[in-house]
Amino acid sequence: MKNSNNDLVSPVMKFISAVRFSAALTLVVALCMLLTAVRGRAQTTTADVVGTVTDSSGAALPDAKITVENLATHGTYTTDNFVGGL
Repeated sequence: MKNSNNDLVSPVMKFISAVRFSAALTLVVALCMLLTAVRGRAQTTTADVVGTVTDSSGAALPDAKITVENLATHGTYTTDNFVGGL
């Protein structure tokens, strides 16, 4: 004769174990996503270029094209300066 308490406890224990495993797995995935996001942001590099575009006599050059090159990646960015060579 089977014990009816054991028949009831077994499915309940399996359910509790499944819930704990699911919660732990969700926590691990969330933590991995958080660490990946933080690490990805740390790899971002920015810079500012500030100055005045002038000719050989020192006069400001309006509407000059400015090209900046990243020497490591050889990527370039081109823009026009503002009025007055700024």
